[in-house]
Amino acid sequence: MSQQTDQIQKNEVGKTIRNFRNSTDIESFYRFLSDNDLRREAKSILGIVVGGLKKMNSRKKRKNKRKLQ
Repeated sequence: MSQQTDQIQKNEVGKTIRNFRNSTDIESFYRFLSDNDLRREAKSILGIVVGGLKKMNSRKKRKNKRKLQ
């Protein structure tokens, strides 16, 4: 029973990720960035955010790996 629930949740997450760019909020955000010539600034900010998330994820993986040993 729980395997079916997990599979349904994974499918819903996949659909959400694919439809993320089609959101009206995201479209208006992209339009705002383009109209105000903020593409370079937005790219650098998003790069910093993604880099921070990657560091956090790698730390969690290392921490979980130590627990398993």
